[in-house]
Amino acid sequence: MEQTVEQSIEYQRAMDALQEIQKNPCYSMSSLEKRAWKYVSRIVYEVENYRQHEKHHMTWDFSWAHTYDTVGYRSCWSPDPEGLENDGAAWHVSDAGVEFRIILDTHGCSLIEIVGELDGYGEAATYEIRYRDDYDGENGVLDLRRLDNIWRNLEAYNAPDHIDGYVHQCIEDYCGRVAGPIQDI
Repeated sequence: MEQTVEQSIEYQRAMDALQEIQKNPCYSMSSLEKRAWKYVSRIVYEVENYRQHEKHHMTWDFSWAHTYDTVGYRSCWSPDPEGLENDGAAWHVSDAGVEFRIILDTHGCSLIEIVGELDGYGEAATYEIRYRDDYDGENGVLDLRRLDNIWRNLEAYNAPDHIDGYVHQCIEDYCGRVAGPIQDI
């Protein structure tokens, strides 16, 4: 017997808005920006799927590895992890302010990534979803607030919700699950 889980209304609304931003020609954007929004949709899908299975105590083997290319780290506090310089001001991966970079996609000269800082507890303190194409010089940062505007414009729904807040929380959760485990040392 297959186990099924009913998705939350926030998830359904977020996916509607994310689908709308990708397909509606009213929202002019490059194909690279559309691809970046598609990755946001994938992240929301994976996080909600994980949350629902966890909530209902469904057993399964889950790996986040299929959702990104690579993860990297660096400290903004000191380039010297051993503390040999700067009067012993060493940094450790468990410190707040450790920067992370999750590369979601590299295709030709283009790059889609999430760059942020961990808070010392394995959670994303801040992040940005960036896209860049070195060939044509295009670059930008996704603005999740666009989702609320799109949601308000969808005629199928009467009351606007804060879709950007839900999506923001999904991305924070994703960053914590993908980049945060380094701080569990």
